[in-house]
Amino acid sequence: QSRDFIYVDDAVDQILGLIDDPKWHSRIVDIGTGVASNFSDILWAINKQLGKDLKPVYINRPANYSSGIVCANPLPSKVSIETGIRKILLG
Repeated sequence: QSRDFIYVDDAVDQILGLIDDPKWHSRIVDIGTGVASNFSDILWAINKQLGKDLKPVYINRPANYSSGIVCANPLPSKVSIETGIRKILLG
């Protein structure tokens, strides 16, 4: 189970960067980093920041689960998954 996770500040920066560009008006734009991270990566980063060894509880994925969603044409982003998790957990 992987996704293209993006820190909220990067998402806002990408959106604000598109506002002043008329070629993007009235279009759908994919916002993301272009990098797939799986939930094990996320849990690893959480454990590292908290000094824990939390174990995941795996469940069967729903039938309508979309797998491997990644932004095909990413705009620049600054915040890594690990840094974003640190900011969320520790402020």
